[in-house]
Formats: sequence, C-alpha cells, structure tokens
Amino acid sequence: MVLVTQDLELRSRLSTLLYPEIPMSSRFATIEAEALRLSPEERVSLADHLLASVGPKGAVEEAWSAEIDRRLADVEAGRTVLVPVEEAIQRARRALS
Repeated sequence: MVLVTQDLELRSRLSTLLYPEIPMSSRFATIEAEALRLSPEERVSLADHLLASVGPKGAVEEAWSAEIDRRLADVEAGRTVLVPVEEAIQRARRALS
C-alpha cells in the first residue's frame, strides 16, 4: 500500500500544480483518495454521476452528442482509423487491468 499512498500524494500535488486556482480542501483530498480505491468500473460510474451534476440537465448529453457528431464526421472524411471491436475491447481490458 505504500506505492498507492505515494501515488495518491503525487496525484494530489500534481492536481495542485495544474489547478492552483482551485484550493484543495482536506475533505476533497479524502474523497479523492477514497474514489481512487474504487474499481475502474465504479470510478467511471462515479465520474458520470459527478459530471451530470455539474451543468444544467442535458448539458452532458449535448456535449456527448456534439462529440459523436465530430467523431462521425472524422470517420466519414477518412481522418480516423477504425479498429475492429474485438481489438478495441482487448485494448480497453488491458488498460483497465
């Protein structure tokens, strides 16, 4: 657990350097440390819930819709390389393990 603790401390310091205008309270640090102990799937779900709580209802959906439109345009224009779904799933599993 020492490595995890050191990693959490490093993330905290990095966050402070990247976002100096946002003071990080000890409560924030505690919540962040607990969240980082969740499984990858639980962290994704938590992130979705937190993002949905930030903007007006529908803002997240609108942002995703715009991103989907942009990506589709890239595919249709040939600016993107498509990857077979099996390979994409393998890459995702490797990234989560």
